[in-house]
Amino acid sequence: MKMTRYFLGLLMLLSFGGQADTYVGDLHTYFGAGNPSMTNFTLYLEVVTPHGTYYGTYQEPSQRLNTGNITNIYWSDTTGTIHAPRLNMGAASGAGSIGPCPGVHDAPNTSAWGCYFTNISVYVDQPVGGCPWLISSYITTFYHSTFTGDQGPYTGPKAHNSSCPPVAVAPYDVSWDENYVAHNKTVRLPGGGGVVTQTLSTYLMKDGQLCDGSQPDERGLYCRLVAQLMTFTASGCDDARVSVTPTPHPITDKQLHDMVLQVNTSNNVPAIAATCRFQYILNEL
Repeated sequence: MKMTRYFLGLLMLLSFGGQADTYVGDLHTYFGAGNPSMTNFTLYLEVVTPHGTYYGTYQEPSQRLNTGNITNIYWSDTTGTIHAPRLNMGAASGAGSIGPCPGVHDAPNTSAWGCYFTNISVYVDQPVGGCPWLISSYITTFYHSTFTGDQGPYTGPKAHNSSCPPVAVAPYDVSWDENYVAHNKTVRLPGGGGVVTQTLSTYLMKDGQLCDGSQPDERGLYCRLVAQLMTFTASGCDDARVSVTPTPHPITDKQLHDMVLQVNTSNNVPAIAATCRFQYILNEL
């Protein structure tokens, strides 16, 4: 099930550490590349559990996309209690010129890139407990060339997996205000003869109230799960003098995005009226 929110205006606990590895699932992960065997890649893993949210980075010493086990170079749990999962990468396969890789041709010098995918098998070395949990992955690719110029970086879409029951998204919404649901936002800025900047935030709501992913309780856990599965798209503004740069927050924050609004008033025009559009899709796994 998917629910789309339009903006106008501006336990299976994954316990990772001395038994034989347990297979958790596959992550069908898309990425962009010109030639996959020559492209530098970095894989990012995110794990949401009732006991914490963990982040990992995986990359081979050669930085190339190789099949087999991938080297873990960073894991956010520094206590040694929760171990980094073992990831095994399958061969890359083509998924078309663009396919499910939004913006793959928008990164620097990537007009000739295509969309690819790989299956990443996830293994843990500690018992798997109870629900809810969610594992996610995404890949950033980059190609360095002194002849054609650097290509990328491009960050592909996230892949998700969980064997837990889906979280119903019907009670959830997205708002410009943390106190009530507001899908539209009108901003009035004073002219200054230069670039005027203002930052606005968006929030996840549940049943009309703030859904705060920074809270350590059960409600906060489900807020993090819903935020992790969310898809966001910025469609831009209908006046070239107005721009908005979305900056995502970690799912462990209260905010979803900071929207940095910039208006160029250098020509001393009496007024600028513009509409900027954003889309949030609330996905069920």
